[in-house]
Amino acid sequence: MPTKTKAMTADQAEPQGTQHAYTLCDIPVSHIAISQNNPRKHFDEQELERLAHAMSTRGFNHPILVKPTDQEGYYEIIDGERRWRAAQQAKVELIPALVKVRPSIPGADLIDAMLANGLGISLDVVEEALGYEALIGESGYTRKSIADAMQIPLARVRERLLILDLPEKLRQQIAAGIVPLMAVKTLSSLAKIHPGLPEIAVKRVLDGPVQQWDEPTTWDDLVANPISVLIGGYEEQLADLPKDVFVAGFSYPISRFELDEAAAENLLLLCDFLQMEPAEFGVCFDRELLDQALALKAAYLSANKTEAIIVGGDVAQQLAGDCIDKSLKIQVEHAQDERENAERLSASRPRSRHAASSQAEAIEPPSEEQIEAGRKRALEEDRRLCDETIARNQRLGVLLIKHLYKVRVDDRVLKILTASPLAGDLGRIASRGARLSFPGWAELSTRKNGSTKAEYLSYNEVEGKAREFLEGASTAAEIAGRTLALLAAARWAKEKHAVADSKASNYTLKLTSILGDRGIPWREEAEELLDDILIEKLPPEAADPIREAKERRDAQRAEEERRDRERDSVVAEFLEKAPSLSRDDRHAEIARLRSEYGFSALTREQGRKLMEFPEPDTAPQAEEQPAPEEQQVEPEMALAA
Repeated sequence: MPTKTKAMTADQAEPQGTQHAYTLCDIPVSHIAISQNNPRKHFDEQELERLAHAMSTRGFNHPILVKPTDQEGYYEIIDGERRWRAAQQAKVELIPALVKVRPSIPGADLIDAMLANGLGISLDVVEEALGYEALIGESGYTRKSIADAMQIPLARVRERLLILDLPEKLRQQIAAGIVPLMAVKTLSSLAKIHPGLPEIAVKRVLDGPVQQWDEPTTWDDLVANPISVLIGGYEEQLADLPKDVFVAGFSYPISRFELDEAAAENLLLLCDFLQMEPAEFGVCFDRELLDQALALKAAYLSANKTEAIIVGGDVAQQLAGDCIDKSLKIQVEHAQDERENAERLSASRPRSRHAASSQAEAIEPPSEEQIEAGRKRALEEDRRLCDETIARNQRLGVLLIKHLYKVRVDDRVLKILTASPLAGDLGRIASRGARLSFPGWAELSTRKNGSTKAEYLSYNEVEGKAREFLEGASTAAEIAGRTLALLAAARWAKEKHAVADSKASNYTLKLTSILGDRGIPWREEAEELLDDILIEKLPPEAADPIREAKERRDAQRAEEERRDRERDSVVAEFLEKAPSLSRDDRHAEIARLRSEYGFSALTREQGRKLMEFPEPDTAPQAEEQPAPEEQQVEPEMALAA
């Protein structure tokens, strides 16, 4: 093996105008050995057979290139191993060869071999990368000197060498063209984060969509947003990630972490407060823990900064311990507050039986301390609801951006888009949902009391932000996805508790038609179609409330349909017997039906016509008095007559 020397310049490696000294001669095949530095590692057996047949029938067209070895009369191949192998198969004794007699510069033989291979059957990209690696590691070349010596772009040398950062399986897929070269730089960056990530990223693309309604993940998606592609669109995909890689915003069982002794003791205390088994406790990497991981340089954000991964078992263990400490501190503070409130209430109660009897007779007004304690509890409840609503909205926005980043444009999506009032109501739609939920649209901070403070964009600001958001879409799938995300946020983000009443948008998204048959035919179903897509694409934590609301609407609709059928049956029965009823009875029944089923049961016009019926003729007719014998008729016969 050549000794490692100082890196050569381009002129030193291949001086321009220098002519190599070669001698052409026939050499016994058995006196030639292959070189360990040959960049070509794979040989097509069928190609070797065809070449061997050509040699045995037509001889040699091109000599091989060799150099002398330390053993007299023996040579090492610089270029032509494929022809030498074919000569062996053809059982040829002598092979023409150009013997390089000039002393070679370190690495020059490998450069010659790579150039010769490039002119014949090209090396694959992995063989090319291994050749460059050998030049750098064994002959002291730099990337720049390789590019100069071979007259190729420096970027090509760098790109090929990045392939060697990847595992063998991916190298083979790159050499075969399954993984394009455009993805190599991104995959190499992922490998530096964690060696197991590149294979997961490639799997996300090659496996195709998880659900048939999803747009496939492309290599362009991987290059543009690798972290988001890694995380995937569904919670079950997280099982593919290495065990020491965690996704921010998701909850993991405590068994995933190796807790130190202090954290394990705190977990037991915390679970006593929560009245749960330690194994049931979960660690969620919320924004605060993510910020800690970012400070430790152990977290990596997606391109749109809505998602992140945390890498490293040690970091995750530390964050899990911090999560337990924080939760325990909150529980201890709550317990202290409850104890103090109980002591104040106990001090304000009457202590003697006589005082208790007097209080039963006349309840005294609450003390100032009780009023103050009640006010504090109300404020704490408001803060809790505010924090929960803000957190829920923010989580919804992240999920909408992630899962509706691009959607397949099918008939459902087209119906929603054509029924949408987005063109005229963009500002109000964005104010109602996006400003509350989309990542980065609201400025969030933590007050001294630990509650969340949210500063929301004004109407004009949010309208401009929404327009910018839509302009960022470049394909039909992205245009549809971003539009649906705006509509979904306006439909499901919550304003109550998150925004002061004075700053609320006071807008309700309506996709249903108020024009009846004069509107777009499918407007009546547009809202249901939007909810169906959200239920399909969002994870359970966001999809379940939408599904439950849809089920309640379906149940209410079914009950309304049952009531309508019942009303129609009762009204039809009344219309049939109405002519035989008195005016008073008709009037009473009309009032009852309208009270029971609404005014639509019988319209004003219908009621007027029903009241125009004459009174039934119930008076006896003026006829001659029947003969005495005719009056002796049975009561049943009289009724029949």
